[in-house]
Amino acid sequence: MKHFITYQAKNFLRSLQIIPPYALYITWIVVLYAYRNVPILSSYANSAVVLFVIMTWISMSIFRLEAENEKHLLQLALRDKTRFLYGKWLTAFLFMLPLFIVAHFYPIVFGHFRGNVTLVHHLLSFYAHIGLGSLGILTGSFFTATRLVAVKYVWLLAAITVTTSLAASQIHEALPSWLDWTIYVLPPLSLLYTPLKGGDAGRLPEEFLSDLFLVIAYMLVAVVIIQKLYLRRER
Repeated sequence: MKHFITYQAKNFLRSLQIIPPYALYITWIVVLYAYRNVPILSSYANSAVVLFVIMTWISMSIFRLEAENEKHLLQLALRDKTRFLYGKWLTAFLFMLPLFIVAHFYPIVFGHFRGNVTLVHHLLSFYAHIGLGSLGILTGSFFTATRLVAVKYVWLLAAITVTTSLAASQIHEALPSWLDWTIYVLPPLSLLYTPLKGGDAGRLPEEFLSDLFLVIAYMLVAVVIIQKLYLRRER
């Protein structure tokens, strides 16, 4: 698995597909902190939400690196098709970490925040960035590791899903009650950024643990569904 992830990372770097999402995100961080004395948690919430979009993009690019013939050869070398899927996920996660480091430490190093960053701030930033970035990886893989990849406008479908997820709360208010269930299919972004929108209190929000549990449950279900759809496609 280690050699496969290394191979994937090198391929992604050589393809130069990393440049647009990385450049866009770093530019966003610089623009976000163009001024000093900005609030801590709401700023982290903004950078974490954009990380979800960027990681959806990166994940889709990583899953589409190889042609079908090369993919089948790699699966044979790994001796397990699920290892191929997990390797792709881990590769995407590794490319997420530098973006998280930039988003978290850039404003601290250059002194853009209003007040001091406490342990609670660090914890909530980690929760939001890693959580939303991971949801982005799962969202991207849903469209490119399953049969949906064959759809002509798969990138458009992914963009619509991302946009709908970002506006889920507004859409929920406009939907009739019998369609409420459709919102719960979308990635639960609000559970990850809402705890950061309540100001810069020095303690965790009361609903933090329940939100964390729901996010983990959603991710586990998503992993199982994507794996089943992926294996069905690779039969």
